[in-house]
Amino acid sequence: MAILTPCKLKIIAWVLLVSIFSACAEGGNRQVGEAGIKDNSVDAAQLDSLSSRTTPDSAEDEAHELDTIDISQYRKEVPPFKIRLVDGKGYTYKELDKTKPLILIYFQPDCPECQAFTAALSKRLDQLQRQQILMITFEDMHAVKAFDGTYKLSGHPNLKIGSEGYTFIVQKYYQIEHFPIVACFDSTGTLQRILNPRLAPEKLVDLLLAR
Repeated sequence: MAILTPCKLKIIAWVLLVSIFSACAEGGNRQVGEAGIKDNSVDAAQLDSLSSRTTPDSAEDEAHELDTIDISQYRKEVPPFKIRLVDGKGYTYKELDKTKPLILIYFQPDCPECQAFTAALSKRLDQLQRQQILMITFEDMHAVKAFDGTYKLSGHPNLKIGSEGYTFIVQKYYQIEHFPIVACFDSTGTLQRILNPRLAPEKLVDLLLAR
């Protein structure tokens, strides 16, 4: 039987909250916000597949992991996010640089996997200057600012970090249940791949640099 860590318990509680929120909205307009995103729920089999992607138990397990996950079930355009950056400014998908590829990272500040990945990423950000990097969470701004301060992220001109709050637009877009989710888009805003979150943090960063 898998051990439920505090991080996983928080994820389960969060998913239940989203489910209750979604149930209350059924029967009405199923679009979210001004962007008009329709409900993008997946069936039980797909949710089981997503929730089973935990950290590998051994190096041998990791060696057999695929670098990416199947993206056929996902919409290919950039989610129409609206976030608040750590500097207090608003930022939306319409403001993305249309000449650069996008790395979109959905994270949780107190998630150990997110912390390990961000620590590895922060050491190599100078090698990713040709990409724009966007880090989004649903947590409150106090937690986001503390996370940003720990890893010195927003000081890089090609990286933005902020919160979408309880709009859950990005979370619903990808039915996120495990962190971090790292989605890569080309300069046209088309989804190219989602990295396998089961991989070690250094491996995830290596894959980003290998583009």
